Amino acid sequence: MGVSQLDEADTARIVYIEKVSGNNYNQMLKPNLLELMNMGFVDFDKNLMLLEKNHNNLEIVCTKMFEWSSECKQ
Repeated sequence: MGVSQLDEADTARIVYIEKVSGNNYNQMLKPNLLELMNMGFVDFDKNLMLLEKNHNNLEIVCTKMFEWSSECKQ
């Protein structure tokens, strides 16, 4: 594997950062979008939707994400 090859996780983070760098959303959400990415949640559209629905409350969004991930494991 060459140095120039990226794994899927790196590629997902790059795509996510590109979307965060855009202006197609409320910029007040940006810090929490980055926090979610740093926690490993790299589905930008899902993160954006949840932050918008929950008034940019990161605690509520994280709780929902962890509930969903534990339901998927059962």
